Amino acid sequence: MESEVHALRKENKSLKASVQECRRYSCRWFLKLHGVAEKDNEDVRSVVLNILGKIAPGVGDGLQDSVDVVHRLGPKRTDGKTRSIIILFSQRRIRDIIWSAAKDKQFNNSIINLTKELFTGSTRDYKKNWEFFKYKARYIAVKRSKELKNIKHKTDSELVNRLNVLLAKDKITEEEDMEIKKFNLEFDRAYLEMAKGAY
Repeated sequence: MESEVHALRKENKSLKASVQECRRYSCRWFLKLHGVAEKDNEDVRSVVLNILGKIAPGVGDGLQDSVDVVHRLGPKRTDGKTRSIIILFSQRRIRDIIWSAAKDKQFNNSIINLTKELFTGSTRDYKKNWEFFKYKARYIAVKRSKELKNIKHKTDSELVNRLNVLLAKDKITEEEDMEIKKFNLEFDRAYLEMAKGAY
């Protein structure tokens, strides 16, 4: 009897670990969006696609196919608070691009400064400046997206050049051998990121 209880406890522990791992894995395909104003009969998918397009304009039309499911969390609230939005992506690569762009401090600070600059007056000023804010925010997003792309391209080029120098040597030191292995890991990571969009 005691051995059966022990076996059941062990099995239960294993099942819990499996469930937690499944939850962690599934979270890699989701993003949660907070603070989006809620309207009656809203097309929440269109609202989300518009927001994501401004966060990462470089993705372009890929958003339409990459965003699978969009919905509000829970029943409509009666206290006036907006419900969060859950976004399920069909391509993790696009999800990761959106997440990285949303965490970009330089971009976020630019938008915060723009908000302070345009929306510090009366309500009339808010309405007057809203269209300009949308134009300016998109301009900032596109510019930052290009900057990040150029930074990544420069980093990748430097990596390849350094690796070519090391591989051209007849003899390499132990430190250089470790450096080559590190570069291989970097390339593996880059290829893995590219492959994510296929699953």
